[in-house]
Amino acid sequence: MESEFEHMANLVLVILCVAGGMLMWQTHGWLMAVSSVLFAGCGLLLVFHWGAVHMRRMGEDGR
Repeated sequence: MESEFEHMANLVLVILCVAGGMLMWQTHGWLMAVSSVLFAGCGLLLVFHWGAVHMRRMGEDGR
């Protein structure tokens, strides 16, 4: 079962990714640059986090 920390980390990363994506299309200039980096960075961190959790669970299952 997923721990509270893993669940909260997923939730925060999803929220930041969505917020960055929404801001990216509504802003201009430096704020658009910051929000696009936020969008891409949080999405990438979310993928790595899910992958690490999945690999750890597979190790615990003995597969």
